[in-house]
Amino acid sequence: ATICNGSSTNISFSGNPNTIVTYSVNGGANQTTTLDNFGAGSVSTGNLTTNTTYQLVSVSSSGIPSCSQTQSGSVTVNVIPVPLVNSIVSSSTICSGQPTGISLSSNVATATFNWTITQSGVIGASAGNSNTISQNLTATTSTIGFVTYSITANEGACQGPVTPITITVNPIPVVAPSTV
Repeated sequence: ATICNGSSTNISFSGNPNTIVTYSVNGGANQTTTLDNFGAGSVSTGNLTTNTTYQLVSVSSSGIPSCSQTQSGSVTVNVIPVPLVNSIVSSSTICSGQPTGISLSSNVATATFNWTITQSGVIGASAGNSNTISQNLTATTSTIGFVTYSITANEGACQGPVTPITITVNPIPVVAPSTV
């Protein structure tokens, strides 16, 4: 099983009805659960932040006499770390008409990226998904404009926190000649 960091899942057991199952978590103290009258049972992992192994130790019958048998078998729940955005921004301030230069990476090598945008006084920015944001931004007025990219890293269904990157777009100066 693979889950997102901080999530939980259930470990299922099946066997003879009303069997007492003894197991350990990461080699710790033995714990038990009893299978229902259909021979099924499960335990919640709780919210996990690291890979965790559930090891089957033994089973015993609930009747008299109680018969017991050592068992082997295990399941490891793999936990995907929170995918974080690492970025290299070539310049957080550009001139109107120039491209953004944002390279994205993550602590999770296979993460993918997506972003939304908020822009003011600028055109050319758009939401997208890639490991590079290279968009030509143009100031729409004679004042400074801004674009904020709200970026998330994703690994499968696991999503990291939003990382904002703001690019300032300076307008191209305009000069009007006149005679004296």
